[in-house]
Amino acid sequence: GPVFVSELLKHGYDVQAFRSAPLFSPEFDRTVFAELNAVRMRSDGHDAAERDEDLTRDFLSFLEAHAERTPFFALLFYDSPHKMTFPPDYALRFRPSAEEINYLHLDNETDPTPLLNRYRNSVHYVDALIGRVMSALEQQGLLENSVIVVTGDHGQEFNDSGRNYWGHGSNFTRYQTGVSLILYSPTLPPGVHRHRTTHFDIVPTLLRDHFGCAEPFKAYSVGRSLFEAGGREALVLSEYMDFAIVTESKIAVVREQGMQVFDASHAVIPDRRLEPELIAQALEQQSRFYRRVTLTSK
Repeated sequence: GPVFVSELLKHGYDVQAFRSAPLFSPEFDRTVFAELNAVRMRSDGHDAAERDEDLTRDFLSFLEAHAERTPFFALLFYDSPHKMTFPPDYALRFRPSAEEINYLHLDNETDPTPLLNRYRNSVHYVDALIGRVMSALEQQGLLENSVIVVTGDHGQEFNDSGRNYWGHGSNFTRYQTGVSLILYSPTLPPGVHRHRTTHFDIVPTLLRDHFGCAEPFKAYSVGRSLFEAGGREALVLSEYMDFAIVTESKIAVVREQGMQVFDASHAVIPDRRLEPELIAQALEQQSRFYRRVTLTSK
């Protein structure tokens, strides 16, 4: 299990996962929540929208029943924006909205507006569910001593680069890798930060600022404080098969057959060289927590 969950359990937190998206792909049940005896593995519903509603109801029930002095950590893992869906009777905020999604019919001549609006409507739906959660926390006085993080695991592209890329998982441009991130804390003054960050920065920030962890970040994470502006000249991003070294102006995608280098708009750059210091940063991030296991036969 990860250091963050271990610390939560050590401090007596009730750790809960309310999921609509599956916890077994990726294997969060065997990684993020490996130390829990029983992880909620399903929500009721025929589609993502119904499951998102179900997890919201279940969390609100949990909130009403939990012991007042017992601290808790809850993951609310919504899935409607990923599937670009919402209830059939949902009042659409953005029009025209596509009635269906068929990626085989999309090309550079396709007007992205209806599909983009469908996505925006699905986000609007989940935003309303989160609004119910926030209202319940406020009514119970929990906003006074709670930290809340709202984010996503990837972006969604609608041919933004003009290269016929749609959805997610097909490249490492900012359209597919950039996500929203909102961090609320009762002790944190309102503000907007415009420097580069990564998901890896969330846990170090929480452990240092809210658990008083004095260990250097490098002891347990490749991240740093969300509020630290520098030090991310090379970001390492990955998906199932490939990974990329992303800088402000270059995207170096490493695949089994070799490396390609693109500019920020995903145009191929003939010169595939990267600055040595960027390569060193990427290798350090990739290898810091790698453990070699040697098997010997007797």
